[in-house]
Amino acid sequence: MLRKIRRGIRWIFALDALQMQVIRPLSLLLDEIKRLERKRLRNGDGTFTKDKIVIQRSAAPHLIAAIEKSLQEVRTKIHERCRDNDLARPIKKRVELYLEVAQEAMAADDWGLAKTNLQNASRCM
Repeated sequence: MLRKIRRGIRWIFALDALQMQVIRPLSLLLDEIKRLERKRLRNGDGTFTKDKIVIQRSAAPHLIAAIEKSLQEVRTKIHERCRDNDLARPIKKRVELYLEVAQEAMAADDWGLAKTNLQNASRCM
């Protein structure tokens, strides 16, 4: 019983690390970049252009690199420390798959897909 509780607590800490070290900073960064881009694209009369805002790594390369490093650390912790064989439903494979797709999307500058997969991994936990 104690082993099951410890494994459950590891998943809770992994969830907290994912949310606080990856999802939250990424969401705040994306919102800030979008806000700055809208400000830059603002017309002289106060209206915005209808152009789609494309966020690229060059907008904040150091911050994005830090978030990607945090994601890799979380993935490593989940892979090495979290087990799901005593839990009521297996979740490790799905979480790892979502995190892998999110990391690939970040590398391709597809921030919407990355954020969606990070949130899906979070929901699985």
